[in-house]
Amino acid sequence: MLITAWVEVLGDLDYADAISALSEHRRTAPGVWLEPGHLINILLRRRRTEGMKPTLVEMCPVHDEYPANLPGGCTRCAESPEDLPRHLATGWKPDMVSLAGLLTAGKSINEVS
Repeated sequence: MLITAWVEVLGDLDYADAISALSEHRRTAPGVWLEPGHLINILLRRRRTEGMKPTLVEMCPVHDEYPANLPGGCTRCAESPEDLPRHLATGWKPDMVSLAGLLTAGKSINEVS
């Protein structure tokens, strides 16, 4: 009966995740009677923590300072599709206006255009 109840509550958990949560429970709550909810809470806490980690941003090889791994790719590549073939053929990169560079130089975007 007890095994059936545990399977009903934890049946959809990955075995390795459940064992890992069990080990964590034993390390962090010694002497506390283990219940299925403990494992579920540990795994939920892990998933929330992993979801809050920043994702690795991959920069565009052509347009410095533009993220390449966004949905749809680099926005500058989408606006200027001719830049990528030119970069691949010759190594050329377009001149980029860096907002950070403008701010440290004390210029506005209108002064550069």
